[in-house]
Amino acid sequence: MPSPPNHNPSQGWQKSVWIWTRSKEVMRTAVEVGWTTFVFTPDVQHVAPQWASIEWIKPLFLEGGQFLSEDGKQVALLGQVYSGEQLDYLPAMMGGAETVVINDLDWQVIPPEDVVAAFQGRRTNLFATANTAADAQVYLEALEVGTDGVVLHTDSCSEITALRSPSCSVQNLSATPAPQGLRLVNATVKSVTSVGEGDRVSVDLCNLLNPGEALLVGSFSKGMFLVHSEVQFNNTSRRSFRVNAGPVHAYTGMARGHITYLSELESGGQVLAVDANGNFRTVLVGRVSIESKPLVLVVVEADGEQFSVMLQDADSVRLVVPAEMQRPGSEAVAVTKLQPGDTVLLSIEDSDCSYEQ
Repeated sequence: MPSPPNHNPSQGWQKSVWIWTRSKEVMRTAVEVGWTTFVFTPDVQHVAPQWASIEWIKPLFLEGGQFLSEDGKQVALLGQVYSGEQLDYLPAMMGGAETVVINDLDWQVIPPEDVVAAFQGRRTNLFATANTAADAQVYLEALEVGTDGVVLHTDSCSEITALRSPSCSVQNLSATPAPQGLRLVNATVKSVTSVGEGDRVSVDLCNLLNPGEALLVGSFSKGMFLVHSEVQFNNTSRRSFRVNAGPVHAYTGMARGHITYLSELESGGQVLAVDANGNFRTVLVGRVSIESKPLVLVVVEADGEQFSVMLQDADSVRLVVPAEMQRPGSEAVAVTKLQPGDTVLLSIEDSDCSYEQ
């Protein structure tokens, strides 16, 4: 009898993922990343004992619109919605179920956001079936709340790894703690020096950033600064979709543990937004512009090492400060006001887990 996995699949991932597959390879890949709940339909339920003898798994049997445990208890109900009128009644019809799994949703008729909104405020857990990692991500992020989980219906190992890469990956979920490999520390400013003009990248996002949310930017991936969205002079105006991020050579954090040069960002790309509490989400790039601007070199020290970043020398460019120092409207400090001895936040790579380009 296989032993339960040693890792905690919920650590750094606060949503549930069930796997619906016929592939033993997919099953093993899912177990490796911490997903151990598998759905079996009547035509393949005979393989459940075989798989359970290989890996520690939790089988669920889909019969007559019900997900049943091994001892026959109902775990969830399968629901299908074909119109807005049906959606109005579905939560009440299935309100007695602990979990409802929405299947085969036609996004052209009913957007995922409408389904999430219909179940908000109810005790029922909402899941949705998805055939790809990209579709699963849409469900998990709808209305920035998302479904409570997904049932990933696939026979492709690549879809498993796309939804959740190995242990040092950055996940695409809203308001979840920073994943392994992303550690926020307080850094002390050592110097701020004007270095002349350079080509600065400004990133306009398709999402509004909340006060305190920022993009990760750094000259080196091992230490990246939290660059806040644009704030005008004395906080009278905010363009919370815009981040004057840094020069063309700088790195920025992206989805699934990757980094890229700021100069290589494109419309439709996904970058990571992080706050001082380590919560993170992915946001969409709308457009990117590059202009020649005066730059400053900011050098900080953290954990006995020095880290640096070049930023535009402007009051609208700000670095996020630690959560305990934040006040409403003062979540970040302008680079024009940075002084040696000031404290800002820094994202540091764990030594055993690094970003990938």
